Amino acid sequence: MGRKDWYYVHLPKLLIKRLDNFLESPQAKRTGMYNKPELLRRLINDFLEEQETLYNRLESIEEFISEIKESDHVLITFNDKSQFEQIVFNFVRRGIISNNIIVLFIAAKDESQFIQALNKIKNINSHFSSQDIVVLRADDYHQGGIYLIEPILKRLEGIIQTARDKSKSGLSLIGTLPGELIEQGKHDEAHNIEIQFNEAIHKSEFPATLLCLYRSLPKALEGRFSGCHDLIIKRAVTSTGLQ
Repeated sequence: MGRKDWYYVHLPKLLIKRLDNFLESPQAKRTGMYNKPELLRRLINDFLEEQETLYNRLESIEEFISEIKESDHVLITFNDKSQFEQIVFNFVRRGIISNNIIVLFIAAKDESQFIQALNKIKNINSHFSSQDIVVLRADDYHQGGIYLIEPILKRLEGIIQTARDKSKSGLSLIGTLPGELIEQGKHDEAHNIEIQFNEAIHKSEFPATLLCLYRSLPKALEGRFSGCHDLIIKRAVTSTGLQ
């Protein structure tokens, strides 16, 4: 922020004066706020923490997922089978209700678990047969010990074109690959995949919503991965709510 930076956000003059006075106070110095950018950064961080608290107080995973907006990139961790099934079921159902094409970007070994989680959705087989739900197997893009992201993104472009042709409202993608790479200690590769998917989502003119499903996210990696997600939820998700 440059000269007269407060004025760019159209704050009342009295509030501007109070903010300037606060920055000169001992309280500001004690909390490490020596200038306007630092104060603004602190206010933004407080706001983000407040928002995460709000999401984590929602009564159920269904309520949380219903709050996800188009083009959001969200990371949720799960602890057990029940949590996994609740997240998958509600996210896919959200996509169906929103008239999206749904993409399951998963390892072949996990496919049966996803199918089991979705069996409670009415007429689920018809959604697969009509290609309104598409399984994209990560194994098919593994070569030379790494995952080839460009071919995956190209395949997604084709699915997006299909969604346009079918007058769909958007794309809902749920992926587990980066979380699995983290479990293997391949943090850089997982982070790179997240970055590329995040950029593709936000550059796309077609609405695309991405939910990354991890078994865990180590505390040491939270900073890196928060930069390529709109929200990270690391709380126990039960059948009755978020804890």
